[in-house]
Amino acid sequence: MLKGLAIFVLSFALSASAAPASAGEILFQIVGTGLFPDQSATFELPPSPVPDSNVAGQYFIVDSVPAKIGDNEQTNLGPMTFYAAPHGGLTAGGLYDLRGDQLYTGGESDPTFTPGVYTLANSVSESIDFVTLTAVPEPSTWAMLLMGFAGLGLGRYRRARRRAAGNARKQKGRQNWRPLQSSLAIGDQPAATGERLFSRRR
Repeated sequence: MLKGLAIFVLSFALSASAAPASAGEILFQIVGTGLFPDQSATFELPPSPVPDSNVAGQYFIVDSVPAKIGDNEQTNLGPMTFYAAPHGGLTAGGLYDLRGDQLYTGGESDPTFTPGVYTLANSVSESIDFVTLTAVPEPSTWAMLLMGFAGLGLGRYRRARRRAAGNARKQKGRQNWRPLQSSLAIGDQPAATGERLFSRRR
């Protein structure tokens, strides 16, 4: 049963990582870009956002994007524009102009972000920067994984208790057998002595 539970937890984790579209959010991390080259920017968007506006084959726009840049958690990077290939990349709030790979699949009216690490050219700081997209599991996914690991721990605990109880019974059996052996040895002595006396009389 313990082995089966381990296989279930592993297969569930692999299926969750292989299906980013079912994640709660996509976490974006932009490193070394815009007007803040020494600070990373982070924000979250749905895996399949509903664009506020779009032009087919060119781009789509998300108007409001709450973000954190360094210690500032109140930054709004909207409007944020995501571009189709060949330009690709994104622009955000006049602070970021990153061009390179396309960050999404599907059409501009129904895009889906693709998790991964992207190297984009920054036209603001004239550098090469990194944008990381990571699927963030839903709370229910974390709950199921935690339940699975708790089950594994409980199974190991019960096995250890059964093993300890079995060892204790074996040890107790050995201790009970030693007095019995001693009593048998003592009981055999008179018979042996009588046999010697009988043999002498004969």
